[in-house]
Amino acid sequence: MPTIPASDWHKEFGIQGRKPPAFFSDLQEIDEAGSAAPLPHTLRRAFEELQLDGILCLEKTPIIYFRQVEQLEPETVANLHRSFWNQGVAPILALMAPHEVHIYSGLILPADARSAESQHHGLVEILRRVDTQLRAFILSVESGEYFHLHRQSFDPHQRVDRALLSNLEVTREKLERVSTARLSPRTLDALLCRLVFTCYLFDRHVIDRVVSL
Repeated sequence: MPTIPASDWHKEFGIQGRKPPAFFSDLQEIDEAGSAAPLPHTLRRAFEELQLDGILCLEKTPIIYFRQVEQLEPETVANLHRSFWNQGVAPILALMAPHEVHIYSGLILPADARSAESQHHGLVEILRRVDTQLRAFILSVESGEYFHLHRQSFDPHQRVDRALLSNLEVTREKLERVSTARLSPRTLDALLCRLVFTCYLFDRHVIDRVVSL
């Protein structure tokens, strides 16, 4: 089933006519906006990695990522939610299927893609593709009411940066327990920083293999 033309879904959400820096529909608009584009590198990465169809910004901050999908396959959705959560930028991902829109939170820890409940993990609500409902959703998000109504789905303690710090603390404690050399706290911190930086380089494909020195 073909995806719905942008002009149609833009109208459904009531965002037709919105231009950069309030709304970006593709990479070209980011380039054309120049310095007016908020977090241009981040927006480019989101479009490329998540294959987005649009990004809505509020006060120069990305707030909703939009992507059209022909069907909502559990494993695909789980992997997409994990990538979305890992970016840690926009709080909302709207997956637009032909007859409904699934709203996912970027502040819920992602699930294992192989889990039976993975498709619904991070799911805030399901909206029908009805103009009045979708437009009310946009207004609620922009006013902040949406985050109040669904506050259990937007827990700042589950942001990717908070999760990273928590995991680093646990790893540091384990290293302290198993280390026979009794490494100093400063040495452990330096080691963890190097590991995180190396993982970042692999993730960005700056390096793609182990180099022997």
